[in-house]
Amino acid sequence: MVFFHILQYFLSIEFTWYTVFEFRYDLLLIHYFNFFYFV
Repeated sequence: MVFFHILQYFLSIEFTWYTVFEFRYDLLLIHYFNFFYFV
């Protein structure tokens, strides 16, 4: 049971980092699209 909680903890951290990275990646794409749009 303890092992399960530890595993769940690490998975939640990994999931959080993945969402943060994806969010920043989306912002980067939006930034580039705006740049090309104005040029």
